[in-house]
Amino acid sequence: MENTIYDVARLAGVSTATVSRVMNKTEAVSPSTEAKVIEAMDKLNYTPSALAQGFASNKSRTIGLVMNFAQDSPFPESTVQTMSDFFIEMFRGVNSIIRKKDYYLMIINEEKDLQKVVKSFLDKRRLDGMIFTFTPFNISSLKEVIAKERPLVYVGNIKGYNRGLHVYSRYTEYFYDIVMFLKNKGHKRIALVTARDEDFFVEDWKSSGKPGLNDLDLSFLKYSNMEKIIEDVKSLFLRVDRPTAFFVQDLKAVQLSISIFSEMGLRVPEDVSIVSLEYTKGAGESFFPKITNVYVPVYDMGVQAVTILLNYLEGKTKGYNKLVEVEPVLIERDSVIDLNT
Repeated sequence: MENTIYDVARLAGVSTATVSRVMNKTEAVSPSTEAKVIEAMDKLNYTPSALAQGFASNKSRTIGLVMNFAQDSPFPESTVQTMSDFFIEMFRGVNSIIRKKDYYLMIINEEKDLQKVVKSFLDKRRLDGMIFTFTPFNISSLKEVIAKERPLVYVGNIKGYNRGLHVYSRYTEYFYDIVMFLKNKGHKRIALVTARDEDFFVEDWKSSGKPGLNDLDLSFLKYSNMEKIIEDVKSLFLRVDRPTAFFVQDLKAVQLSISIFSEMGLRVPEDVSIVSLEYTKGAGESFFPKITNVYVPVYDMGVQAVTILLNYLEGKTKGYNKLVEVEPVLIERDSVIDLNT
């Protein structure tokens, strides 16, 4: 049976309130009394729980990790399945730090109402801080929370609004890197299946002054449902001037894509080169051919997100605005052919 604060108080000959003051340093205690309490704790091998310390300091010692596994997600089913890999890696990264820092982690499944979540958990002090594993769709609501400098970290970036505590993986930039990688391999006609529409990427690339786009024929197919994606892909690749390269954001849709191309008499990579994303390093190795992927280090994003949040909570951060950028890496494998050779 584990020893309790009552056992420590009895052995030290003091009240439990005195033991609590020594543990939490909430009030001054005489050096001799403090020494007796510490000696009793050592003899009993007593370690106060984070939860008990939290009650004493009016803190929950709990961080909320907000994810979105909702069935009414704005993303199509296939994308939600792929994002589960993203969420798992994010959880692993966050939890690797949480468990060392004597905090608890609460998983929250919510996407739509950021203000409701903040009021339910932060304002009622059920949580000390929160991490949104995505940038909420209600940007105005997020900006209101940021303006109050609440202990909240979000993953992503708001165009033209570099405020708050956030972690960013260069989303539009690594899509551009993929396009330029394929262009350097001689591919001028490229199809991209993404969760965002064409304007989201192209406008950002052009406003950033990124070169090399004018001589490319880019076809963007936005996720709707799997049947629609299959129909659009078949229609696009039946054209005489069909794309020679295909990017699909959903790694789990790669095998289906290869099967569709095979039914059409197209081989990968001889006729169609394929690129995708992976959130777990090495995931592209399990396909045939092995898939060239951009590895997005989501685990590291989780580590960075919880680190800047805890630093803010513990007063180790100067100011409220903090951006940490992680660098995705393109891993070249067997699914892309060089048309220049």
